[in-house]
Amino acid sequence: MYFLVSNRFIYFITSIVAFNSFVIYSVICKKISLISKMELYSQVGALTVFVLLLGVSSLIVSKLENVSWKLFFRIEFLLSIIICLMPVLLGLAELFRDSANQLGPYGWMILLVILLVPFAFLTGLELPLSLIHISE
Repeated sequence: MYFLVSNRFIYFITSIVAFNSFVIYSVICKKISLISKMELYSQVGALTVFVLLLGVSSLIVSKLENVSWKLFFRIEFLLSIIICLMPVLLGLAELFRDSANQLGPYGWMILLVILLVPFAFLTGLELPLSLIHISE
């Protein structure tokens, strides 16, 4: 099935979701640093995980042979769901404060990775897929 979607629509959708991704990334970093009392480690850890997963997911897109509109819109939808659920997930992260404190700084890094992995991976898929569809 072929969808006729304008480039403006793709730019609009990608811009909105990318902006929300940036905001949620910032909120995750700030929330984890406030809970853990380790602002520098939280910021560096989050940036490392986020950029690593952006690169890995972009490489995966480059290996795909048949990229469809369905895949692009599914990724946008999943990313939107994750963005909407992130405040709830960050609230749940506070429930694990004591458990994470017992593990030391590694406990917070594990929690940070759990929160960032699906979010960063889908964000890394989003931009290359939108660029592929715009260039068609």
